[in-house]
Amino acid sequence: MANDRHAHPVHPLWVHALRAQLDALIVGAEAQVAAQIAGAAQLQSQREAALQASLDEAQRALQTAQEARDRSLDAQRSLEAEVARLEALVAASQRRHEEDAARVARAESEHSVLTARLEALGREAAEERASLLARVGALSERAEVLDEQFSAERDFVEAALAAKNTELFEALTQSFGAALEPTPAVLSALKTRRAEGVLTQALRLRGSMKSALSVAERGALGALAAAAGCELIEPSEGTRFSALAMEKVATRSDPAFEGLVLGCLMPGLRLGGSAGSLLHPRVIVATA
Repeated sequence: MANDRHAHPVHPLWVHALRAQLDALIVGAEAQVAAQIAGAAQLQSQREAALQASLDEAQRALQTAQEARDRSLDAQRSLEAEVARLEALVAASQRRHEEDAARVARAESEHSVLTARLEALGREAAEERASLLARVGALSERAEVLDEQFSAERDFVEAALAAKNTELFEALTQSFGAALEPTPAVLSALKTRRAEGVLTQALRLRGSMKSALSVAERGALGALAAAAGCELIEPSEGTRFSALAMEKVATRSDPAFEGLVLGCLMPGLRLGGSAGSLLHPRVIVATA
């Protein structure tokens, strides 16, 4: 320590030189620090720019992703809506199918019932048809028998109707006592009354009328007599008058033909094949 106090003092030039060196070092250090600071600032600025660019890119990417997500969500919602619509259609179709199946089942059931009913009706109809055919056959046979049994009476009524609206038809109706029609009741009554008796009485009634027989009446008389199983007796002109076989209802003076028949006003009637007569013919006889 004592040595230091007694050392030689530093020369001012040396101090000045040292200070200059120190200032130079400080200036160099400050320049270096400034350069480093400037480089660090530039690097930081570059980093910040790069970071900002990355951030912008990230934001753009995020926006793009959000837009894509929105589109995806829209598409998903549309898809969900379409799926819901299709599911509703499928459900409705399923319901319709079930309803159709139910209707088909009911229809098949009804068809089975109707088929069974139709088969039963068919059997009943077949049985009824067989019964009706049997009855028709029996009635046909009976009708044939009745037709044969009442054929003469039917012919008699038809012959009478051929002279309808004549005095002969009126006499026939009065003699029979009812309207002459081709009905079972009339035919049966006519068979009971006997056609020859009705015709005989009708000829008596017609003979009591003053008018002469018309052409229609004379035409009907032959058929009526044949249907009644009779023959008409109609003496021709010039036949010798017989009081036993004829009824003289008028005379005419004609000496040349005295006692002979000059005309027949009403034919007589006899049963077919018999010699006697049911009714004498009404004739005009010539006198002297």
